[in-house]
Amino acid sequence: MPKLISALAAILAIGCGGLGSRAKVPDGAAPFGTGVVADFANAYLPLLCQYDVACHVAATFDGCRADLSAYWEWSVRGLQGEIDTGRVSYNQDRAASCLNAIQTAPCPASTDGRDPYALGCRGVFQGTVATGTACVYDIECASGHCRWSLDQANACSSPCCAGTCATLVDVGASCFTYDFSSDCAPTDYCKGPAYVSNGTCQARLPQGEPCGVSEEEPCQDGLTCGESDTCVPFPKDGQPCTYSGPPCDNYDSYCDPMRGTCQARLKVGAPCPGYGCVGYAQCLNGICTLMPGAGDACTVPDGGYPGSTCRWYATSCIDGICQEPTRAPPCTVDIAQQDAGAQD
Repeated sequence: MPKLISALAAILAIGCGGLGSRAKVPDGAAPFGTGVVADFANAYLPLLCQYDVACHVAATFDGCRADLSAYWEWSVRGLQGEIDTGRVSYNQDRAASCLNAIQTAPCPASTDGRDPYALGCRGVFQGTVATGTACVYDIECASGHCRWSLDQANACSSPCCAGTCATLVDVGASCFTYDFSSDCAPTDYCKGPAYVSNGTCQARLPQGEPCGVSEEEPCQDGLTCGESDTCVPFPKDGQPCTYSGPPCDNYDSYCDPMRGTCQARLKVGAPCPGYGCVGYAQCLNGICTLMPGAGDACTVPDGGYPGSTCRWYATSCIDGICQEPTRAPPCTVDIAQQDAGAQD
């Protein structure tokens, strides 16, 4: 199921906190035009970039804003279209609460969903489409869940595919998992073969319980399926870890191969063992090196991938410059149904 414009959640969930409620918001929010979504994005982006800098996700405020702006413009346009057609509503009071909440939110952890969107921004945008009606995004549905069936997933070869608004199902009921999500409640998971499959909703597993391959995380919050195929905690700073094991709980830490414990990520200019640099840098020739951002010159190394050369995941190295690829118009139900008709 397409997720990109899901209440800007795919974008907002990248943010992290740690500056405190008295943080000053810099001037110069990206101009996203007019409309309630643009107003919200213009207010949110400077806060997000402040937090990304504080949590070592971004090197500078201006670099963060440049990296995000083009992609946000596309997402803002798509979500505003959903509001204009009445498929999504906007809650101004919750938007104000969201902007306040992100100023005191902690930096994210690998384990517990700590991010500004999870802590205070749910409900800013709310779907109005009834259960049983066609949809393309979770955010369109009043239930919060746009479901594909296995047959729909197998039949759709377009990047814009329609599903059906549905309610989440209970433990023991059949479920369908796709794109790392399923029909099950957040406290449950869809037990079945990995990737696109039918399965059965089961309660997430506690520490020490056996776990296996699954499209969704089978373990409870704070846990993951470890190398021994049992549910284990994410290692904390200073605790033992392995390179192939669960990531460190602290988003800003990595598993140091020399010490065998979780340590703070390496800053730009520091020696590195091939990995372990802060999120906006990469290990080149044994040194953590700042990755190019939007508008910067770039070179794709031999055997490299253009999409992993630039520091923002939605930006690619195209014609020697980090830039947004040309995007199709945001997916809508009308486009999805037209595409489905063309495939018949």
